[in-house]
Amino acid sequence: MQPSEISPIYSISVKYKIGYRPKVWVLKPEPKSNVPHRFSDKSLCLYWNKEWEWSSDKEIANTILPWTALWLYYYELWLDTGEWLAKEAPHSPL
Repeated sequence: MQPSEISPIYSISVKYKIGYRPKVWVLKPEPKSNVPHRFSDKSLCLYWNKEWEWSSDKEIANTILPWTALWLYYYELWLDTGEWLAKEAPHSPL
């Protein structure tokens, strides 16, 4: 996955089990350990249920994958600025 023309190519892993939400990990290049918006298992926090909701009747290719590309885009901005420039959902630290 490559979120922009000047981005590196990222290898990701998507795991989905029926009845659960898909989980996405960035495999290579590995994200910095202190990047925000990841869960304790290092999977990506891609959406807030009250804003963008994923459900099993939606296609992963049309939801989770574009949201992953967007996460990677903001990750690259975070690398440059030190700030997460995307809109953030209110939640407690993970």
